[in-house]
Amino acid sequence: GRLLVVEFMSNGTLYDVLHSNSRPPTWGRRIKLALHTANAIDTLHSSSPPVIHRDIKSANVLIDRNFNARLGDFGLALRCHVDDYRLRSTPPAGTMGYLDPGYVTPDNLSTKTDVFSFGILLLEIISGRKAIDVGHSPPSIVDWAIPLIRRGKLVSIYDPRIPPPRDPLVRKQLAVVA
Repeated sequence: GRLLVVEFMSNGTLYDVLHSNSRPPTWGRRIKLALHTANAIDTLHSSSPPVIHRDIKSANVLIDRNFNARLGDFGLALRCHVDDYRLRSTPPAGTMGYLDPGYVTPDNLSTKTDVFSFGILLLEIISGRKAIDVGHSPPSIVDWAIPLIRRGKLVSIYDPRIPPPRDPLVRKQLAVVA
């Protein structure tokens, strides 16, 4: 038989930390988790050929006891050979709320698909809101946050459970990157 050995991630997922935790994480912790996740995505995309994860979301970011993030669940990941028939014939996949609207046919698949999902993940980290939350109107985090960011109402997208980052430049850069 085969044995799969994985590291125990005692702090659960980023989803748990943001949405199921009585104490919301600090900005330092949120930025660290965002950077770890970005580094993991960059490592995948920089390999040759690039690996596209296709399911970047907070439930797939696992957190160890030192609050280091690891990207998990490679069930939908694809190695990206440009001429690969299998790639072009693989139907789009991912999770509602994190999906790049441009990724509607196999031909549209690129590393940009993961980058789009990471932007949504970053909005989730900043706001403490779920990617899709039917308790809010609009339920999509993108439909809610982007108009506010465009109007310069940056403070209103920050998680109300903790004070926003003090530095206005940091607040602006985080929102614009997301």
